[in-house]
Amino acid sequence: MVADRILQWGRLAGLCAIAWACVAQAQEPLRISGLIPSGQDVQSFKISPDGNNVAFVANVDGTGPRLYIVPSNGGTRIDLSGSKSSIGTYDFSPDGTSMVFLANIGNSIETEVYSVPVSGGPPSPITGVLVSGGKAIEFRISPDSSRVVFIAKKQSAFLPELYSVPIAGGSVAKLSGTNAGAAGVGAFEINPASTRVVFRADHNTAGTNELYVTPIDMESIVQISRSPIVAGGDVGAFKISANGARVVYVGDMETDTIPELYSVPIAGGMSTKLSGTLAPGGKVSTFELSPNSQSAVYRADKDTAGTVELYRVALTGGNSIKSSGSMVAGGSVTDFDITPDSARIVFRANRTDPARFDLFSVPILTTSPVLLSKTGNLDRDVQKWAISPDSSSLTFYTLNHPGGDLNELFVVPVAGGAPVQVATGATIAQFSPDSRRFIFRLPTTAATTELFLAPVAGSPLTKVSGALVAGASGVGAVGLAPSFAYAPLGNRIVFLAEKLSDSQIELFAVTPGTLALDIDGDGKVEALTDGLLLMRWHMGMRGTALIADALSPEATRNTADLVEDYLLKLTVVLGPE
Repeated sequence: MVADRILQWGRLAGLCAIAWACVAQAQEPLRISGLIPSGQDVQSFKISPDGNNVAFVANVDGTGPRLYIVPSNGGTRIDLSGSKSSIGTYDFSPDGTSMVFLANIGNSIETEVYSVPVSGGPPSPITGVLVSGGKAIEFRISPDSSRVVFIAKKQSAFLPELYSVPIAGGSVAKLSGTNAGAAGVGAFEINPASTRVVFRADHNTAGTNELYVTPIDMESIVQISRSPIVAGGDVGAFKISANGARVVYVGDMETDTIPELYSVPIAGGMSTKLSGTLAPGGKVSTFELSPNSQSAVYRADKDTAGTVELYRVALTGGNSIKSSGSMVAGGSVTDFDITPDSARIVFRANRTDPARFDLFSVPILTTSPVLLSKTGNLDRDVQKWAISPDSSSLTFYTLNHPGGDLNELFVVPVAGGAPVQVATGATIAQFSPDSRRFIFRLPTTAATTELFLAPVAGSPLTKVSGALVAGASGVGAVGLAPSFAYAPLGNRIVFLAEKLSDSQIELFAVTPGTLALDIDGDGKVEALTDGLLLMRWHMGMRGTALIADALSPEATRNTADLVEDYLLKLTVVLGPE
């Protein structure tokens, strides 16, 4: 008996020690952008592939926007752009060692491509000499991080051409050769092996965009799109398969203004038409390739002109199957995604009611979709969705027809099931890399939007953005830039917010593992409230005894029932009661 009691008290002491340790480790989100002059905002950010660094653009010294990098757990920020600059697109190399960006630096009027180590140092212009009036337009970094491929008006102020250069700078290779037309290079993709570049240009015939491939470091051009091409025809969108073996493209190759879907080996050869025979007046609208490189999924009015449906076909050709099933008169598929495991297609359509857009899922090799958005309200349209990395779950949000202003966020298994309503007023969410949680913005007052975390079960919700000063608007949208993101390894959540000031957007980071320990829901994790509640819970205390003198004045879970319900749903490191 005495031994049992000693064991019980020993276990309790251990639990209490763990609880206090967890609370001690928990933290309010950390401002990582450092001090910025009043009235200046952080404009955008990107997280490094390993999650350890965050790059951001801000006007830190009042002289103009610059590009900075800072550890995601806080520390000294480093100026990567070196002086007053107009920063365009920027990105980490896949290996995380370099930053490449478009900018006008100093007094330059020309936009160039720059490269700089993430450890800092003077940025190196890697574009080479630009003609007067020339500029770099866009770039991509090769998957092996060795080279930068870019479109630039380099030799002519009017003609965009394609170039490649080592990421640290050096000899610039022109890839697109002598162009016949004035349109030049319009788009390009690098293959996964970092050995080839596929590009679209009016290279052979002025005004006719066709598809070409060349080695990544030299000009040796091969036309790979179908030839001959009908007068007035063009290649449109194109994608390289994940295994790098084939290029799939849309083009009106045989009949002007009738885009069809084709596949060709990346090294060149005969193009295979994937879309088969279309209904008179029908055309292919959009397409995606499965991550396993076996399927192409496309939208087309293939069977009935004006009715856009969804089809799947093997990447090497064959018969297409209709993935969207039967469609009500006036219905169409608007958009779709393929799950990361290549097993299913998720699509939005008004296939059962022309006045309502629902969300469906279908195995990629079958023709029987299941309805995912079973919300019980016939007036809701699905707006957007996000699929978990493990392909098991998705979130979506709906918008009511009548008022048009009530968003509701749901989570549901990708294979079908009852959707769980997560929150009213929320929109699109982002899943954690391990697919166990997702984060989303949620208005908490008419003037305040905050960031929350939820498990895939849908509850309980945990506030991520912490406490806000009076008058701060919280986590808002910043133009087209994302305002929050999970780090690729899930070790940080990074977000932009008005938080410490009511008139300034700054950059914050928080470690997600400790967020759930905000037991009373006041936006903070504190020993004398959350830690005390956690210890009392594991001591078996309930009701008034659980919460007495242990709630913050700002607690949103401010009754014993609310606290107990949260703790019942919460899985924490302490294990079961």
